[in-house]
Amino acid sequence: MVQHLVISWALMVPFIFFAVHGTFSFQDTGNNQSHGSSLSGLVTSGRNLGIVGYLLLPGLAYSIVLWLITTNAKRIASCLPQMKLILLLAVLPLVSATWSQDPLRSSYNGLFYLIDTLFAVCLIVKFEPEEIMSLSMMGGTLLASLSIVMILLLPQFALVHEARDMGAWQGVFIDRTSAAKCMIFLLSPAIILRRRSWSVLHLPYIAVMTLLIFMAQAMTARLILFLYVIFMVILALSRRLERKCALLIGMTALILMILLGRTALSYMPVVLQSFGRDSTLTGRVYIWGAVLGSIAKRPLFGYGYYAFWQGLKGESANIILASNWVFGYAHNGILEICLQLGLVGTLIFFATLCQAIKNAWLCVRHGSSAGVEWYLGLIALTILYNVDESTVVWPHELLSILYIVACCGLAKAARQLRT
Repeated sequence: MVQHLVISWALMVPFIFFAVHGTFSFQDTGNNQSHGSSLSGLVTSGRNLGIVGYLLLPGLAYSIVLWLITTNAKRIASCLPQMKLILLLAVLPLVSATWSQDPLRSSYNGLFYLIDTLFAVCLIVKFEPEEIMSLSMMGGTLLASLSIVMILLLPQFALVHEARDMGAWQGVFIDRTSAAKCMIFLLSPAIILRRRSWSVLHLPYIAVMTLLIFMAQAMTARLILFLYVIFMVILALSRRLERKCALLIGMTALILMILLGRTALSYMPVVLQSFGRDSTLTGRVYIWGAVLGSIAKRPLFGYGYYAFWQGLKGESANIILASNWVFGYAHNGILEICLQLGLVGTLIFFATLCQAIKNAWLCVRHGSSAGVEWYLGLIALTILYNVDESTVVWPHELLSILYIVACCGLAKAARQLRT
């Protein structure tokens, strides 16, 4: 019991490090548009993190991760043959250094992504789903507490001071959108309505996390939170129905959603305006067009993992100049993978996604557990968020790790059902 408690608290160091993507708000000097990392030191992001940000904190976080992987190496090795697609997706970024426009950057960050993948697999083989959910809520509690303390005592770092989003809460995160989407993922374990350990004690957690999400003033996050709650409620209601009846209701709901979607197209400008967006999705449509042009130049294998966005250097300069906006990712998860790893990497990612959905379907048909429902919810959040954000196939990124946890957890549950 004591050993388990020590491991849980030790895991909070890499957990928080991955949640903030390696950089806290008080370490940032103003440019938080790129997916740069304090680990690589290779991204020109205007950050001056010092020895703590560049070495001590990343070193401590990855020391704990490597220790956990090493002590569970045999169990991880026995599990990997059943997760070939996940392993292939983890190895491809490292291999992309052979054709990358920045081989050092690709190999360096590709190595960390491989370690992150092994860490996610390690969580699955070492902990039960309920324990991983509890660890996520534990990390969410720490991040929420740190964010609120910073908002009260260090508002110069924890609040947004730009005119457009003045006063938005970002807490320990480098921007408000990162804060909101991470809080949604960490809120998700508390919205599993069938958890054996669920109680009214979760209500303060849900209330605080929801407050942080709304105060971040990220409209995408508010919409996705609403859709996620609806999804989980429908999933909970389906358990009370017979299988054929649940399937019929699900198909009817899908048809209604398609019909409503077609109707909404004619009112799209009004709908987008109600969510604070214009018909170009705040310029994202122009970005996607420019990104597709760059993908067409190197469609098969892309520009190399973590190697495309180099500011006003190389191909990324064409996109930035065309859109008249300085940024560091494609504002779409699938386009981002295609830029870095080409159609090959994109197809492998879609294969992992399809396999996860297939395993989830099998588990739900035979009576899903709380863990399976959480994994399925993580897959749903990943799909929703990667329309105009990017949360997958990133190094030192908690949301990318949680996607792998969901895929591996569903594979494990489906395998247990088959055997």
